Amino acid sequence: YQETAGRFASTVLTVAAGGVLSLSGAVYQSIFHNPLAVPSMLGVSGAVNTGMLILVLLYSDQAMMMAARGEIITVITAFAVLAAVILYGRFLGGRVFSVVEMLIAGSILARILSQIFTLVQRYMTNDDLLTLQNLQLYGYGLTRDGNAAAFFVPVLAALIPLLLIRFSMNAVAFSADEARCMGFNTFRLSLLSLICGTLLVVVAVLFCGDIGMLALMIPFLCRALFGVDFRNQLVSCLIFGAGFLLVCRIIAVCCSFHHGTQFFTLGTIVSLLTAPFFMFVIARGRRGWN
Repeated sequence: YQETAGRFASTVLTVAAGGVLSLSGAVYQSIFHNPLAVPSMLGVSGAVNTGMLILVLLYSDQAMMMAARGEIITVITAFAVLAAVILYGRFLGGRVFSVVEMLIAGSILARILSQIFTLVQRYMTNDDLLTLQNLQLYGYGLTRDGNAAAFFVPVLAALIPLLLIRFSMNAVAFSADEARCMGFNTFRLSLLSLICGTLLVVVAVLFCGDIGMLALMIPFLCRALFGVDFRNQLVSCLIFGAGFLLVCRIIAVCCSFHHGTQFFTLGTIVSLLTAPFFMFVIARGRRGWN
């Protein structure tokens, strides 16, 4: 019974994480008007890894049993990085939501966090390094008591605002002046959607491991199939992301069962399937460009 319940919980987590992570990628791509935009561009992914690192440094191997506390720490670090990026872009852009400056600041912060992460790892014990690697590769999952609430509560807290503003999200495609003439405040829309998208990324990666490539490919594919209307992207990304990650989980489980090892993690399968497909799509799209 416990084994069946654990498998069911893993399946539910996979479906939910795939959907919300793909939706977060659609949010980022809509805000930055860039089909290649991903959360890592603003340093969010680096902030999640930094939060995991802080948790392991504080609690060592006990960190694997502290999903709620780990979530709080990673959310704080991710929002701190996001706030720094937004303030920098706001400072340089004045009243305009300055996308270019935000991307520059995000790239710089991501590089700094990466160097700090690498430096601190050199002074960690082997047990702490193993705990950190397990968190990065596999996440927390839903098998422990309280993990389900720690996952679904913030997911719903981010999904509900996105559902409420889905009819207005297309306004971010216009310039600030054009959107203001239509009665939309693009800065508020972009800020709210960025907060919700970042929260979805943090929760999905924290509980399901390194599956960040999903946030790049699924929104890109859904935009090509269903157009740029955010209402269509919201539904299609949830469905396609959930289905694709579920297929990846089935493949990972089959490979692990056949080889008797967990070397084939969910993130490994996602990267192996998405990278060649995405390179093929980009190559096809660039043909004929001047």
